[in-house]
Amino acid sequence: MPRLRSAFLSLLPLLLICLQLAATANAQQAAGSNAAQQWADWNHYVIIARPDLAKAAGQELLKLEGGALLDIVEASDYAARYQDTLTRARKVQETSDVATQLASKIQDARVARARESTRIAADIELLGGTAREYVNAVTRLRAAGQFAVPQLLKTLQDESKTRLHPYVLRALVEIGRPVVYPLSVALPTLEARVLSQTAQVLAEVGYPMSLPYLRQVIDDKETDAAAKLVVIAAYNRLAQEAKLPPGLSAADLYLNLGRNYYTTATAGQELPGFDAQNNKGIVWNHVGEAGLVATPVAGEIFGDVLAMRAARQALALDPSLDSALSLWLAANLRRAHRLPQGQEDLSYPREFRAPAYYLMMAGPQRQHEVLDR
Repeated sequence: MPRLRSAFLSLLPLLLICLQLAATANAQQAAGSNAAQQWADWNHYVIIARPDLAKAAGQELLKLEGGALLDIVEASDYAARYQDTLTRARKVQETSDVATQLASKIQDARVARARESTRIAADIELLGGTAREYVNAVTRLRAAGQFAVPQLLKTLQDESKTRLHPYVLRALVEIGRPVVYPLSVALPTLEARVLSQTAQVLAEVGYPMSLPYLRQVIDDKETDAAAKLVVIAAYNRLAQEAKLPPGLSAADLYLNLGRNYYTTATAGQELPGFDAQNNKGIVWNHVGEAGLVATPVAGEIFGDVLAMRAARQALALDPSLDSALSLWLAANLRRAHRLPQGQEDLSYPREFRAPAYYLMMAGPQRQHEVLDR
C-alpha cells in the first residue's frame, strides 16, 4: 500500500500537467468556436440589416490576431462572399469603421501569409496539380508578388523539378509586372537554359523596364549563342512595343531607365518593387548561390536608390557617359536629404562617402548639371 501511494504521488505532477494542457486545449477550442460564431454573426447581422448587433460582433473579432481571424474567414461558409458583406457594412454609418478595420486586418494577414516562404514553396508544388489547384496557387503567388520570384526562379534552375518548369513559366507570366524587376536583375547571371526561359517570360509580360538588362546580355560576348538568339527576339519585341529608336547601347538604356526612376520619384508616382504594405522599396540583387536577395529601403528614397543603381550600371558599361555621373550625383544628394531621420539606407555601400564628397570631386560642370536638375 505505501508503494502504491508513493507511485501515485510521483505521478501526480504529470497528471496535473496533462489536465492543465487538456483544459488549455479545450479553452482554445472553445475560443476558436466562439470566434467562428462571431464571424458568422457579423455576416448574418449585416445581411439582415441589424447594424447594432453586427457592430458588437465585429468589435469582438477585432480583438483577434490577424492570422487567427484569417483562418476563421477562410474556413467559414462566407469565404466566397464576405467581401460583399464588408462593402455593405461600410455603407452603414454604425458599422463603417468596424468594417474598414476588419477588411484591413484580413488583408494584412493575407499578404503576410502569402509571403511566407513555406507557403510559397507549397504553392509552387501545387502549380503541377489539378486545374483548380493551379488557379488557387497562382492567386496566392500573385498576392506574394515580387516576393515569390526568388523561389520560382530557384525552381526553374532546379533540374530535378523539370516537371514543374512549364507551370512556373506560365505562372510568372500570369503574375505579371511584379516579376519583371527581380527577373531583370537576375538575367545577366543566369545560365543558358534559364536565361532563355526568363527572357521569354519578360517578353510575354511586356514591360520595357527589362530592356537594358536584355541589351546587356546581348552585348556580352560570353553569352551562349543559342540563348542570345532568344534574348534578341525578346528584346526586339519589347523595343518595338516601346517604339525604341535603333542603335541604343545598354549604357544608354540604363541611363534612360535611371532618368525615368528619378522623374517618377519626383512626381511621387509608384515605382516597380515598391511594397506599399510596409512603405518600403525592395532593392533586388542576384548573389551567386543565394539567388535573388531583397534589401528593403525607406519608401521616401526608393526612387533615388533605383536611379543611382541604373546610373552606376550605365557608367560601368560606359565610363565616358558624363550624364550618367550627373544623374548619380543628383540622386545620391537627394537620397541623403530624403532619408528619414534615424533610418539607415542598407543599399548604400558602407565604404562609400557622403554625397557632398563625390559632388565636390566631380568638378564644376557636373555640379552645374546637378543644380540644373
